Amino acid sequence: MEDISWLTGFVADLLDIPVGVGDVPSESGPQPGPQTSPPHLTIPEEPMISATRTMLTCHWSARRIQRYLDADPAAPLPPEQVHRLESHLKTCEKCAATAEDYRRLRRALLLFAQRHALDPAVLARVRARAEQLLSQDAG
Repeated sequence: MEDISWLTGFVADLLDIPVGVGDVPSESGPQPGPQTSPPHLTIPEEPMISATRTMLTCHWSARRIQRYLDADPAAPLPPEQVHRLESHLKTCEKCAATAEDYRRLRRALLLFAQRHALDPAVLARVRARAEQLLSQDAG
């Protein structure tokens, strides 16, 4: 039976799942370190493999697009993930369109907030309810 432990490493990398020693069964037992494709094995880019690779990369990217666009300093993406995501957005029309949809939504919400001031009475009711809930939790 052919050892396909490299495939597990590939999928784990795309889905951002850590693969440790013993996670990948093989005939010779667990192999330490990262799992890579043997140099003598050439993997053809068949349509199914290509579609699966794209699907997994899009899944990985979709989970990070909002954090990337928010640029929240409390939850930043590591630089290597930013680079990977930006590279994917340059080549994938579907994910680039999703990112653009998020950008448009953000702009629309900002414009709405600028044009519509918050009613002080509504703000007072929200604060009172929040204080009530906090006091119930504390008591």
